[in-house]
Amino acid sequence: MVEGVINNPIAMLHRPDVQHIVTGKTWYGYDSETGAPDWSQSIDNLAHALKLDPDSVNDALARAFTPACLSQIHCIDNGQNHISLLQALSDIGITPHVWTEGPLEWQRTKFERTGASELIPANHFHCFPCQKKIGLGPIITTIHLKGKRQVIVVDDKGSNLQDALALRIQSEVPLAVYEMNLHDPLSNADAFYTWLQTMKNPLVPTELVLDFDGVIIDTNDVLSGPATDNLCKLLHSAHRL
Repeated sequence: MVEGVINNPIAMLHRPDVQHIVTGKTWYGYDSETGAPDWSQSIDNLAHALKLDPDSVNDALARAFTPACLSQIHCIDNGQNHISLLQALSDIGITPHVWTEGPLEWQRTKFERTGASELIPANHFHCFPCQKKIGLGPIITTIHLKGKRQVIVVDDKGSNLQDALALRIQSEVPLAVYEMNLHDPLSNADAFYTWLQTMKNPLVPTELVLDFDGVIIDTNDVLSGPATDNLCKLLHSAHRL
């Protein structure tokens, strides 16, 4: 049973209740044998909690992810107030690798619907069901096969960056790390972009390995905002019926 399930359908029409269920993430499902996230089970759990059709729930979540979800930075030079971090990187000739963990179908849906796929080629999208640290080594090896590179790994979780640093020590791979917090002015996308300018070596190409949830997009904000709004609309429609 998903924690926070509300038994009264009328109560489920209140946005704070829906938001509590969605952001609590207790509806996330996992494969009983491998422990890997199971998106189909997750959707079934959330649909059960809200007493909604699973297909409608899946669609409501997917529609919440749009290009507006991409992490933004201030940019005055091009006449715009903000542009996405990915666009800013593209403008200076950097095409990052995505290093993410979770259900492949769901991660790819977010990758495509946010427009990240328009700035990052498919062969730079690396998704692992779980234990994504296992995949970091091969990604970096692929990068260095192109020649000498300056590699920077960016994640919102310090533990993942520790794994990256351990890889650097074990394999003597030259790389730097950056821990991003999209809600902290000292380490958000703007701060990272400014820091990157000081790190770039004009003689050595820079390659970035970016986490997806928490770096390229703020998934938690999407769940508490647009995703919750979409589910509330579904609930209102169901109640009217």
